[in-house]
Amino acid sequence: RGGDSVAETAEATSADGSTVPDTIITDLGTFSVNLRDAGAGRILQMKISIETGKELSTRVEGRKPQLRDTVLMLASDYTYQELNGIDGRMSFRDEIHAELNAVLTPDVVERVYFTDFVVQ
Repeated sequence: RGGDSVAETAEATSADGSTVPDTIITDLGTFSVNLRDAGAGRILQMKISIETGKELSTRVEGRKPQLRDTVLMLASDYTYQELNGIDGRMSFRDEIHAELNAVLTPDVVERVYFTDFVVQ
């Protein structure tokens, strides 16, 4: 589980005019989480990717279990109502971003992407 794919994104131009990847996107995998809704049996299924500086990619791969745990613990404290709508999802994404940055300090995650997001 979790996938090991890493894709290069945002490119900068080097001194010789060639393009050099400035950041990379790392797939943290698929998450299935029971939401906090009392007795409702709601499940959040999502796939998350993070964008970091290219020098951080090895560190991210090595800390993937800790990063996944951080996301799982955070997600399990949400309810369906809190995740309903764009504002709730953006707030959730921002909180994931802050928590992942806390884990990786002093390094930083540039962006967090939901590449799949379903609440059942």
